[in-house]
Amino acid sequence: MGIPTKNKLSPVTPAEIKKAFPIMVYVGRVAAVLLVLVVGASALYYSDRQHKKEKWIEHAYSVYNKADTVGNLLNEISLSRSRYVTTKSIGFLKEYNTNSIYLQAQLKILADMVKDNRGQTKTVSKLSNDLNFLTEYWKSGQLLLKQQKERSPAQIVLLEKAKMDMAIADINAIKQAEQKLLVIREAENNQLRERTEIAIISGTVMILIIVYFLIWFIWREFNNRVKTYQQEKEISELKTNFVSIASHEFRTPLSSVILSLSLIEKYARNNDPDGVLKHSYKIKSSVNNLTAILEDFLSLEKLNTGKVRVKNEHFDLKELCESIVEDMELSLKPHQQLLYNPSEVSIIVDLDKHLVHNAIVNLISNSIKYAGEQATISLETRYAGERIFISVKDNGIGIAEEDQKNLFTAFYRVNNTGNIPGTGLGLNIVLRYVKLMNGKLSFFSVPGKETRFEMIFSDGKPI
Repeated sequence: MGIPTKNKLSPVTPAEIKKAFPIMVYVGRVAAVLLVLVVGASALYYSDRQHKKEKWIEHAYSVYNKADTVGNLLNEISLSRSRYVTTKSIGFLKEYNTNSIYLQAQLKILADMVKDNRGQTKTVSKLSNDLNFLTEYWKSGQLLLKQQKERSPAQIVLLEKAKMDMAIADINAIKQAEQKLLVIREAENNQLRERTEIAIISGTVMILIIVYFLIWFIWREFNNRVKTYQQEKEISELKTNFVSIASHEFRTPLSSVILSLSLIEKYARNNDPDGVLKHSYKIKSSVNNLTAILEDFLSLEKLNTGKVRVKNEHFDLKELCESIVEDMELSLKPHQQLLYNPSEVSIIVDLDKHLVHNAIVNLISNSIKYAGEQATISLETRYAGERIFISVKDNGIGIAEEDQKNLFTAFYRVNNTGNIPGTGLGLNIVLRYVKLMNGKLSFFSVPGKETRFEMIFSDGKPI
């Protein structure tokens, strides 16, 4: 992660740390949120332009196809006329009349489609005049102009053929003009798509750089605080495990940021501004949550010295849990399930929303990591006897009896976790958060069947 080594850290006083820490975290949060908004706005801007280009491309295809239809109709009319002249069949005459009417209608549609293009309008007008001449001539069986009556049959045939050739040339000119427009507009559309991708990728890289900087900065300040206020043994333990704590707690919000940015790219390509905005706000929420977790978990010594203050507020526990479940579903393994079963329509509580949120996320994260590939994880909330119960259970591997007595000890890890990464700090932090809110944390586990952690509160009152 590029964590600074000891000889690179310049000594700072506690007063300097206290002053710089909140400023840098605030600046990092603001910069990340601004970048998210810029990425979202850029995606929307380029998406809108791309949508217009795609409409132009679609219009060019429509004009091309309409011109093709006119050409086919002209051939059909000419063929029907020839057959009628040869056979004198009324069927061919009806076919000729029907196609003539349809041709006029298609010409009118074609003229409306190109009315904003002066060059195409002129070509369509010329085509219309040529076709009108031919259809009128074919209807009457003779040339309309008096001087043409005196021409020989061979001259009349040549004149008719010349008009047909001119009409076909006009149709081909219209199609070629639209083909050129298609080439230009498709090139412009590809360029816009590339710009959209560049904007999204650049924004993603910048957000990750800011997150990296925040982690590095807080690590630096954390290292100095530990040096100043902790014993040598605690310093060694915290420095050894800090990176693991960071990866444990940051994985979910960072995954949410990456996924949302990928979805923004998808929605931008599909011209879905609502989807872009939705996931822009999700990224902003994840960044805010990430910085909050950084401040809490990377300031672990605040818990040891009693500096973490409980700030109770009234909020809907059911709404909070639904939001957590929606975010945590992104971290589930392929065959895992995460269910939420509230007992009430709305559960208004008076607790520290931030601490409750982090405690629930920590318990669900542990279940996802350790319960197994096929596990079903359940989050439950209920009121009973004026008490609030929040439980997380799973049907995974469980906790062996010999490990249960040390389960909430800092840095302790159970023996059946295998190579799954972790620091053993999660449950210790949850327990301390619950106690700060005058609650109680209990657990029950049968290896191979069920593991259940339950937090019990009484709206901030001691239990």
